[in-house]
Amino acid sequence: MAGLDAIVINLDRSKDRWEFQRGQLSALGLRYTRLAATDGAKLDGDLYERLAYRWRRPMSRNEVACLLSHQAAWRMVYAAGRPMLVLEDDAVISPFLPQVLESLPAADEPQVFNLETCVQPKRLHTARWAELAGGFGLYKLVRDRGGAAAYVVTPEAAAAFLDRSQRAVGLADALMTDVAVVTRYQVEPAPCVQLQFVPYGMTASASTIARGSRPWHSAISAQQVVVMKGRRFLAAMRALGRWATEPAPTQRRIVPACPTLGARLCA
Repeated sequence: MAGLDAIVINLDRSKDRWEFQRGQLSALGLRYTRLAATDGAKLDGDLYERLAYRWRRPMSRNEVACLLSHQAAWRMVYAAGRPMLVLEDDAVISPFLPQVLESLPAADEPQVFNLETCVQPKRLHTARWAELAGGFGLYKLVRDRGGAAAYVVTPEAAAAFLDRSQRAVGLADALMTDVAVVTRYQVEPAPCVQLQFVPYGMTASASTIARGSRPWHSAISAQQVVVMKGRRFLAAMRALGRWATEPAPTQRRIVPACPTLGARLCA
């Protein structure tokens, strides 16, 4: 995909992270736009209460704010009518990212190309779906286990995510995984990683989402607990069903990070 623009989701109070992203993207010659992230600390109380208990477990203020921020990014992609790169402001990117983006196949369907890895294993097709520049490969992603810090999304996929998020609430990455009409792919090795998952034993930076306070669990009724457990069960059954009906062999493994990510952070 030639000429992809990046949307960087950044909190107004995280000026250091914005400067970090500007430096990375400018050095690689990538065009970018800043999207002011929804701040969990300033989230309207009524809105938070309306959304926090509609997932499989209670969501923190920062988790709800993260979903709202990604919704805003999806609206931008849909309005632009072309695929775009979405980055959270703690994404560390490889110098090879531009050539990876250039070699991604053209897409006019509901598709997402995941660019990051984390400490959780994912379920992928065993065989490569496509070869990318620089020795990178593209695999069909059957089941993700966290992370929405770096991905390319088509307008069709953005529309599907927006539709889903109007009817159901959840963590941004989990909601994306749950939308069956969107085909997801994983770039391997991953050219991006969040600072909190920095490899090679380097000092990690805590996620701003993880810092958010958890909801008031004592305020949850027994009925809400039952409903949330039911949602977890149904989500697990849907995931199992998608895996069981996959036409190709799959495997569960941790996607490695691109080695140059370590070199960038050492510099």
